[in-house]
Amino acid sequence: MNTNCVVCGNPISEERLRHRANTCSQRCANRRQLQRYHESNPPRNPVLTNSTVGAISEHRVIADLLSKGYSVFRSCSPNSPCDIAILGDGKLLRVEVTTGHYSSSQKTVYASRDPKLFDVLAIVLPEKIEYVPERF
Repeated sequence: MNTNCVVCGNPISEERLRHRANTCSQRCANRRQLQRYHESNPPRNPVLTNSTVGAISEHRVIADLLSKGYSVFRSCSPNSPCDIAILGDGKLLRVEVTTGHYSSSQKTVYASRDPKLFDVLAIVLPEKIEYVPERF
């Protein structure tokens, strides 16, 4: 194991090495976690508001679902219990769209939603869309 901090290059104490730390301090550990987060989540355009990012995410999901053969219906109100309704195989499903990102440990992170309000959750990530449940 390297005995120098991966962030600042300073030596790592014996105590931290015993705990398999690769940083010399909690401050460097926090900086490393932030670095890993930014590596996994490219910075977004600072001009975009949250509502614009949400609209972009909804349109990405709409395009994806249309390409999969679903008939897609978008909500007219921002206060609807779901964002999109889809019709496929004779079933109407409610779809909630949320924008997600990756944690520093590469887990998908997104705002929780009340599962009673939708049938499918679409999590829009920088390079893909995850659906819960996967097969609907």
